[in-house]
Amino acid sequence: MPPSTGDYSIPIPSFNSSLLSSQNEKLPLIKISKMLQLIIFLSLIVASVASCNRTCGKTTVQYPFGFSPSCHIQLSYNSNSGISFSGFPVQNFTTNYTFSVNISANCARPVSAPSSFFSTNYALTHRNGLFLRNCDPSSKQTCLLPTLVVSQMSHQLQGCGQKEDNITCIFNNRGNEYLTKDYVVNNSSCANLFTSILYEPYLAGQTELVLGVVEIGWWMTGECQCAANATCTRLGSEVKDGYWCKCNNGFIGDGFADGDGCREICAVDCERNHARERARSIVGGIASGAGVLVCLILFCLVCCRYLKSTSSPANCHN
Repeated sequence: MPPSTGDYSIPIPSFNSSLLSSQNEKLPLIKISKMLQLIIFLSLIVASVASCNRTCGKTTVQYPFGFSPSCHIQLSYNSNSGISFSGFPVQNFTTNYTFSVNISANCARPVSAPSSFFSTNYALTHRNGLFLRNCDPSSKQTCLLPTLVVSQMSHQLQGCGQKEDNITCIFNNRGNEYLTKDYVVNNSSCANLFTSILYEPYLAGQTELVLGVVEIGWWMTGECQCAANATCTRLGSEVKDGYWCKCNNGFIGDGFADGDGCREICAVDCERNHARERARSIVGGIASGAGVLVCLILFCLVCCRYLKSTSSPANCHN
């Protein structure tokens, strides 16, 4: 007889409660591990973006310059042309918080080109003069360097034309330490920036005029971030919140906490002196050892001769 429906039973699988609890405990741990990995990955990205790369190939520049967008003053580097700033070749860096770039004569350069020389932490210094072309005659100023010289230079270049065009200059006539972007660019009624001139102090109070070069001064802004053994100097009212850092006497470096800081001069010089002293000690030790060895050899020779003379047969007299 067929079994009754009451005899049928559906097997129900049994679950280990301890296994379920352990799996439930592992799930949060896996999530936490993944979150930690994500946090570490994001922190590495932020660190790489925030850090300034001051080295390109074999070239290293001083703080606050660098070759990445996170640097306060970004530069470019090419193995053929070298270091450049905003497309202009860099001539040199100084310890007086300035750097110089070359501006070759160019008749087609727009008057807005100097805009890149101004930022929140750098500007053209008061020792610069700019020569402009294609100007409104009413805007011409009296220049220390005759504009005729600059006009003759322009005639020697291709594309400048042979006719006299209105050339004027912009220079510091306000007694300020730095020129302003508004004064150089925005108030100009000229079309082109032809070249520049730099007034450099020379011997006995004389001034040297350098064509085709501009000097850019730089500073840091905000709260002073100087290294230990450095002094913070504010620039005054002309540059809001601007400051420099300088190592105290007896220390060497750039003075900035984010730069190379300050090191004792003896830490550099004394190490060299110690190396020289060690070399002298080694040479002296070798010389002393050689002298002792020579003395021992001579002493041995004398002893040998003496022993031979005493061991020879004595003279007999009958």
